[in-house]
Formats: sequence, C-alpha cells, structure tokens
Amino acid sequence: MNTGHNDLEILEQDEASADLPLGSPWKLLVVDDEDDVHAVTKMALANFEFRNRPLDLLHAHSAKEAKQVLAEHEDIAVILLDVVMETDHAGLELTDYIRNHLQNRRVRIVLRTGQAGQAPPRQVVRKYDISDYREKSELTMYKLDGLVCTSLSVYEFIGDLERSNDDLQHFAYVVSHDLQAPIRTITGFVRLLEKSGADKLDSEEMEYLGFIHEGAKRLHSMIQSILSLSRLSTEAKDLESVDLNKVIREVMLDLRMEIEASAADIRFKDLPTVTMEPTQASILFRNLLHNAIRYAREGQPPVVEITAMKVAGGWQIAIHDNGIGFEQKDAERIFQIFARLHNNEDSKGTGIGLALCEKIMRRHEGSISAESRLGEGSVFQIFLPDAPQESL
Repeated sequence: MNTGHNDLEILEQDEASADLPLGSPWKLLVVDDEDDVHAVTKMALANFEFRNRPLDLLHAHSAKEAKQVLAEHEDIAVILLDVVMETDHAGLELTDYIRNHLQNRRVRIVLRTGQAGQAPPRQVVRKYDISDYREKSELTMYKLDGLVCTSLSVYEFIGDLERSNDDLQHFAYVVSHDLQAPIRTITGFVRLLEKSGADKLDSEEMEYLGFIHEGAKRLHSMIQSILSLSRLSTEAKDLESVDLNKVIREVMLDLRMEIEASAADIRFKDLPTVTMEPTQASILFRNLLHNAIRYAREGQPPVVEITAMKVAGGWQIAIHDNGIGFEQKDAERIFQIFARLHNNEDSKGTGIGLALCEKIMRRHEGSISAESRLGEGSVFQIFLPDAPQESL
C-alpha cells in the first residue's frame, strides 16, 4: 500500500496548523520495567505534535501499574508496551485485559521488546489488533515519531467511525420507534373500515383494504427487524456457554406453526456447547431456519439438517436445506441489509434477517458464508471460535 500521499497530507496539515493554539494533548502510555526506556522515550518525543496537539506522556513500570493508569485515564490513544515485565507474558496479558475486559478496541497498542526473536504469534497480533511489534533497538527518534503519528491517525479515524456508527444506530432506532405509531393507526383504521364497510364496499374495494392491511403488516415487520439490528450493539450482553441443541429446540417451538404448515423436517443431533450471547444465538438460528422453511421448493416439504464439526480454533456449524437456492454469485450480497434475491409476490422477507446473522457473527469474532445452486438448496456455514482463554 502506498502511504506516501497520506503522509504528505498529514505533513501539510501539521504545517498549516503550526501557528494555531495547541489543542488538548494526546495521551500516550509507556509501559516498561526499565527506567532507561521511559527516559529515552520521553526525550525522543519531547517536542512532538500531531494535528496541532502535543503529547501527554503517562508512565507505568508493570502491567499492574498500567491497569491503574488505564482506570484513571479512559482516553489514552497509544500504548507503547513492553512484552516481558513481571512475567514473560505480562505485556500480552495486559493486551488481553484491554481488549476483552475493558472492551477497548480503539486504543492503539505497539508492542516493544528488548529480546530479539521473541515476536508473538501472528494470530495473537491479529486477535488483539496490535498496531505494531518492534524491537526497542529499532525505534530511533525518527521511527518512533512516525510510528506514533501513524498510531494517532488510526486512533482518530476509529473514533470518527465509532461516532458515525453510533449516530447511525441511534437514528435507525429513533426513526423505527417513531414509525410504529402511525403504522398502528393505519392498521387500526383499516380494520374498522373492513368491519363497518363489509356491507357497503364491493369485493374489489375490500381487496384494496386487504392490500393496505398486508402492506402495513409488512412495514411493521421491517421496522421490528431494523430495531433488532440496532439493538445488537446497544443491548449486547456477556457471552455464556450455550448448548446449541437447546437453542434449536427452543427455536423450533417458536416456529412451530410454520414447521407444521410446511411439514418441515428439522434434523440435528449432538450439537456442541459454544460461547455466545444466548439471545443472539436464538436470533441467528431462528433467522436461518425461518429462511430455510420460507424458501422451500414448491410442492416439496423443507428438509433442514444441522451438523457440527470441531476444527482448529472453534466449531464449524453447517445448515443444509433443500430449498430453491440461489446463484453462487449472490453469496455475499445476501448478507447485505435489505438485499432480497426473490422479488416475486410470494416472497415475504424484509431483507434484514441475514444481515442480522452476519452482524451477530462479527460480534462473536466468527464468520458466516453460504454455498448454493439455483434449485438445489443451500448450505450456510458458521464458524464459532472457542471461548477465549483466561491467560495467554
């Protein structure tokens, strides 16, 4: 990736703001058990400014001290973190604490070590969103300056993105909530007209009222789906051990009328216990089973089989159906909000169910994908990671 243009933009912005009053400082935490490292870092960044804001250096000499500093300063932007301190894995354990216990995904973490050749595994770097990993001898004054600039730029971008997402979710929630009252009014008056006009309206006019009623019901269903999508972030709960056999049985009870009406055959056995948020687990499988029943082939009862296989790092869950399927080129588009492949009059979907499933899997750091052939059914593949370990 060519970053030269971006670096030039940052430099131009810094030069343009050089004469402006300094803004509130960025907070950078140095976590290292060596006093010399603190002193050298302080000297190297003594005159540092970015976006016309100086640095406020905070210091901790152990992971324990760092936790105290993090409790006092929630707006730390960058952490320069030693790997080996009171224990060989103190730095990685602190990273786990920041990402999983504090749920802080925004702060940029740069791991530093004085011991060459002891880099953390690649999966650890990815799992904990570590910005960089450097040997202390690598970080000259020039390189440290550039590294902090880049980290602050990413921290700022993530903040803007989080605010934008929060605004969008709030907007979706408020609009969806406020729309429910007029929908109820429309539905109520249509019912009154159907009752009072039964002897006065002809069959065509009664049919029109039926169309209005069905349209209002569908709009209400769509609004409920949008509310569910927005609540995934605003009402998230802790992860728990969830027995998928129990989840499927409960979902089947919820879908009892649809299952009986379609003579659907839902097959599953010996599914694992996984780490999920229970309500979201129910939403996930309810949407997948509901779709498998809804998009059955005409004249053929739905058959849905759910299987599980242990794989490296987690569980692979497969949901097979014998429905109408879709073209494989649409396998990614179906997870987009309001994406609907079947636009005929018989399709009652809102186009939000699979978007909900995809968001649930992202929140669980898993994945969902689909394989299908038109007229030959579909297979939805879910990967659920194992429960995070208490220590690294």
